[in-house]
Amino acid sequence: MTALYASLRPRAGRRLLFAAFLLAALALCFSVSSPASADVPDTLTAFTAVRSGEGVTITGYTGPGGELTIPASLAGRPVTGIGQKAFCGCESLTAVIIPEGVTSIGRSAFYDCVNLTSVALPESLTEIGIDAFARCAMTELTIPGGVTRVGTEAFWRCASLRAVTFSEGVECIGARAFLGCSSLEAISLPASLRSLEGNPFQTCLSLVSITLDAENRSFLVRDGVLYSGDGRILHVYPGGRRDARFTIPEGVAAIGDSAFQDCAALRSVTFPEGLTEIGGYAFQGCGLRAVLLPAGLTEIGSHAFSYCAALRSLRFREGVAQIGDRAFADCDSLRAVTLPSGLSEIAPWLFEDCDGLRAVIIPEGVTCIGDCAFFGCNSLRTVTLPRSLKEIRFDVFFACFQLSDVYYNGPESLWDEIRIDSKNDSLLRAQRHSG
Repeated sequence: MTALYASLRPRAGRRLLFAAFLLAALALCFSVSSPASADVPDTLTAFTAVRSGEGVTITGYTGPGGELTIPASLAGRPVTGIGQKAFCGCESLTAVIIPEGVTSIGRSAFYDCVNLTSVALPESLTEIGIDAFARCAMTELTIPGGVTRVGTEAFWRCASLRAVTFSEGVECIGARAFLGCSSLEAISLPASLRSLEGNPFQTCLSLVSITLDAENRSFLVRDGVLYSGDGRILHVYPGGRRDARFTIPEGVAAIGDSAFQDCAALRSVTFPEGLTEIGGYAFQGCGLRAVLLPAGLTEIGSHAFSYCAALRSLRFREGVAQIGDRAFADCDSLRAVTLPSGLSEIAPWLFEDCDGLRAVIIPEGVTCIGDCAFFGCNSLRTVTLPRSLKEIRFDVFFACFQLSDVYYNGPESLWDEIRIDSKNDSLLRAQRHSG
């Protein structure tokens, strides 16, 4: 008889002190090894588990894989959880049925089970952890209604996943929950859904259809695009659409994080005048050729237009007060940029590795240029700097080998007061024009 089964059926005997010690130790941790009797299936020997309240949580599996039905109980105790990394990297696993009674699936529980093509989740399930099924191979999936929140990156890069059903009861879909599910074509969202953390469906490059239960009041869908219920936030533009142009409707005040990320076919976007905020990564990797930002825009998030390699023209209106780091990094086709008045600081890495950028004008009011703001802009020839400038941080002009002329809108006496950190040799070698 194994130590586990012995602990659950204690024997009477004279060594009571020893038995008490054994029971205390097994209360903290146990593993399922060889079966105690002929009526215990051999498959149980493949699991390790720990007690969790009145039940047990599976912590490991060493079985042959294939099509696996996880037992509803081990050693007389109900299985209530699948622990962190319990099946992580089990390449032999092809299908799994998780029994009723399981309420939680831990972080990375089935991560990198690259041949897992079928998963049946129980109605009792309430929690799906971070990365729980990331990089698996299932083709379809139903999220039970007891799961109020789908975890961050829970199904990240499940490249074979074509269809997801969200049961009534799901209230929140976590950040990047379905990032990179490149075969996902359609999603249908339930009436119970209340919130999204950014765009959970970013870089789903086959996604063309989003539908919404008619009873949902938290969101709305227009022309296949998902907005907040009041229409003021654009949350998800389907990544599989092939439209070259899109006009954001009037009334939209904010574009959510990653809303258009990696929409490579999108070449032109018309922004409404009431737009005030563009979220982080909102247009990263899009095929935009020209961007005219609207009056009233005050904030552009980090990485908002990074890797828009075809972007040649960028025009600001006045009023932008904040631009996040790397907002225009790796926009290799940009030639010239005039930044808007209203900025007090140039964010770090703002135009990093913009290989085609030749001329930059930085407006009055800017007091600091952040680390590496123009790092690797190896075609940059001219820079105009404001009288208000007080500090140029590390590596701002590192590897700007062609920088030849610096136009400073103040006297030489003020230039000498500017703090210039190291690795800005390209700036210091250039011809300076003051006044």
